[in-house]
Amino acid sequence: TTLETFVFFYCVVLGIGNAIAYTSPIVIGWEWFPNRKGLVSGCVLAGFGCGGFLFNLVGTAIVNPNRLSPTEEDNSGDGAHGSTMTLFPEEVYDRFPFMLQTLALIYLCLQLIGAICVRSPSNKVAEIEHCMIDVDGDEETCSQQKIHSPPLNSSNITEEDKEDAVAIWGALKTRTFWNLWICMVLSASAGLNVVTVYKMYGNTFDTLQDDSYLALVGGIGSIANGLGRTFWGMLQDKLGSKRPFMLLTTVQGVMMLSYPFMVHSRISFGLATFIFFLCLGGNFAMAPGICAKLFGAEAGPKVFSVLFSAFAVAAIFGTALNRRFLASYGFEFVFNFMAIVSLISAISISFLGKI
Repeated sequence: TTLETFVFFYCVVLGIGNAIAYTSPIVIGWEWFPNRKGLVSGCVLAGFGCGGFLFNLVGTAIVNPNRLSPTEEDNSGDGAHGSTMTLFPEEVYDRFPFMLQTLALIYLCLQLIGAICVRSPSNKVAEIEHCMIDVDGDEETCSQQKIHSPPLNSSNITEEDKEDAVAIWGALKTRTFWNLWICMVLSASAGLNVVTVYKMYGNTFDTLQDDSYLALVGGIGSIANGLGRTFWGMLQDKLGSKRPFMLLTTVQGVMMLSYPFMVHSRISFGLATFIFFLCLGGNFAMAPGICAKLFGAEAGPKVFSVLFSAFAVAAIFGTALNRRFLASYGFEFVFNFMAIVSLISAISISFLGKI
């Protein structure tokens, strides 16, 4: 009934739920396959992307079953640039609450099924898995390489854990961490920019003004986001972190400059948007590895949990800045500005040393 309530539940509560649903299967998967962490992460992330693809289409079909196109309305006001805005017919907005309720019911049913299937392995299962992968069933060697998976509770906290916490706070005080944090804010701001405006931008051109087409572009982009995390993670394993990250941010910047020239064809526009989503996935995929390289394998994942705030800042403040520029200067200025931001991130990562 109020914007504040909607923002709290749709952004904060939903975000917390996504974080739990996003990480839990990965952590449990690592317990089952301790030597196949990359494969487990890739499979979970691919499923995450495919879910976005599927439910983007489902949501569009519910909220806009008649495939109504938006219309332009005068928004010049005091003569600012970007004098028109695109709005859907009122009946589309009227169906928005029904779409949220329907999707919530579908998500609830699927999550209950998934929760039943997710469980930690017993010590015995974990030991057998380790043997199968590492020693090809050599029972004598297996007995010397047992993996123990005790339940996680407060009684398992040791003095070593407490020392790790002190080390993490020390890492957060370093210039290296904040340099990395700024790099991630800049790069993610550029990537998230397209995610938030590609549909609005596409609707300003006759060749692209089709809600079903733009929903398909977004759905395929969600798949690209998931595939990008696997692709950039594999590239990071082979080449280290610095060169892939510089490649990602450079490609992202060049595509930003090229985006206004891609709108004359549905194929070129869809391909460009696909590349943006692919790069966005790489931002998320490479950050944990960079943290592990800079701060160690033990502290790295915990430092990453704090570094993840960079993506939140990029999503909130980057998007707000983007919309302010959009209202005042138009799309091309925003894309040029974000291209510069992305290229600055490419340069900044070079000061992090060998990663």
